[in-house]
Amino acid sequence: MGNVLVFSLIALVIYYVTPYRSVWWYGGLWLTGFLFVLFAFLYLPLLQLTCVYQANEDYLEYRRGIFFMRKSRLAHRAVTSVSLVRSPFSVLTRTTDVFIRGMGANLYIPFLEKEEADVLAEWITSHGRKERG
Repeated sequence: MGNVLVFSLIALVIYYVTPYRSVWWYGGLWLTGFLFVLFAFLYLPLLQLTCVYQANEDYLEYRRGIFFMRKSRLAHRAVTSVSLVRSPFSVLTRTTDVFIRGMGANLYIPFLEKEEADVLAEWITSHGRKERG
């Protein structure tokens, strides 16, 4: 969401700083539109394809990144709650975001299909019940 704000601010600066209907005004407008389309049709799908999670008996791991891979781990014994979140945008894409809160850390897994997110949340909560008692 922050990138959309940046694109909007760039467009506003171009609109107010450059003379109306000049070459620079149209060039800036086309550049802003091109960057927005590039972001929407290349960056977001690539980001969705590179997001991978792994759940085993000891921890949950989430890897993401297009240019640089980042890893986040959360131990099962530290999990306190699991939330499934659907936004208006995720209803259109048929995805669900999973928020896993733990002691000292949080894990956010976006772009999961609803069925897969339900299975993951149920597995995490059942695993936590077994481990605690």
